[in-house]
Amino acid sequence: ATFECSVCMDTHPEDDLAVVEGCGHKFCRFGTKDYVISKIGEGRYPIQCPVCQSSNTPDATPGFLNRTLIEQLGLTEEQYNQWIKLELAEHSVSIDCRRCNRSSTVDRADYTDEKYLRCPHDDCDNFWCKECQQSVTVDPMGEVVHSCDGTAELAGLMEQQGWKACPGCRTPIERTYGCNHMTCPTPGCNTHFCYVCGDSIVRSVVKATVDRELERHYSTVCDLFEAP
Repeated sequence: ATFECSVCMDTHPEDDLAVVEGCGHKFCRFGTKDYVISKIGEGRYPIQCPVCQSSNTPDATPGFLNRTLIEQLGLTEEQYNQWIKLELAEHSVSIDCRRCNRSSTVDRADYTDEKYLRCPHDDCDNFWCKECQQSVTVDPMGEVVHSCDGTAELAGLMEQQGWKACPGCRTPIERTYGCNHMTCPTPGCNTHFCYVCGDSIVRSVVKATVDRELERHYSTVCDLFEAP
């Protein structure tokens, strides 16, 4: 049996078949592998079906390449490990403890909600401020005793340089041209926000969803481009 690849449009034997979950689009594994490698290099996750990504049908449910499909493509160990890191980054954040010099991953939602972080390693009791990275202490009443020396300087530098903090992960981002639509480059964040008001517009990799929310924001709230 054979099938027609949705990208190269060539006919391939069925044992070369790669089917995307959700949409059912069929591709040859060679072409899918090249596509996945390029997306891994760009730090993109989740990896959307290339046909769905180029579709202009806003109501269609897009497909995404899952782990089962990724494992069928014959990636190198390094490429596969890079994909795993991107998969983890969707739901977790890597933190570095300055006291024990070890890295750990924590739940992204917990990281976003907390002002202070505690090293998860049992042999390290470091407790530090997420904003300034300084270790903090807790008084006998359980209250954090801390003030961020240098926070004002950082805020001043960001204002001076025109940087804005991503509302999704707080990464400072610089605008390089006049468009006020900002896209966070941090792997797994996928936050689109407005440079003018600083608000999050949408967190998604689905083009139709992003386009719809951008249209809503820049037609009712802010201007997409600076006035001349």
